[in-house]
Amino acid sequence: KSKGFQYQSVKNSVRIVPDSSPDVEILVPADHGMATLNRRLRIVAEASDDHGLAKAWLVYSIDGHNEERMALPDIDGTRRRLEYDLVLKDKIPALAEGAKLEFRIEVGDTYPVAVHLSQTASRHLTIVDEEQYLAWFRRELDTQRDEIQRAREAEETSAAKVRELKRQESK
Repeated sequence: KSKGFQYQSVKNSVRIVPDSSPDVEILVPADHGMATLNRRLRIVAEASDDHGLAKAWLVYSIDGHNEERMALPDIDGTRRRLEYDLVLKDKIPALAEGAKLEFRIEVGDTYPVAVHLSQTASRHLTIVDEEQYLAWFRRELDTQRDEIQRAREAEETSAAKVRELKRQESK
């Protein structure tokens, strides 16, 4: 009203919404794990912002020392699925067997006054040799197989109970 606008009814209104920081979440890898120097690390994240996305970085540290930032390809739009494949030894040359790599994704929006930044939760990778990695991978695979077997047995038990209830109902 102080700027000279005249409103005749309640239908006309202006709502000012402040810009918020982007949202970003790592989907893959889903948890902490192990890797070798030659491993191709696949990172998948979801990012969104009400104003628009602009930049992304991989923020990492080795054994908790000296956090580094690696620029990732620019992003645009208000919602994006970010997918990156990194060969660890090529992108992070200081990495060695026995090290612990901590990383996260950081994104910035396109807000013109000041860029808002947000980061994901961190993921951790222990860098091991090929033999240790294969042993870990086998354990992870066995764990998943056991979970599948338990789910299958529970499904078979449930199906048998349903068949029994149907038989009793028909009697």
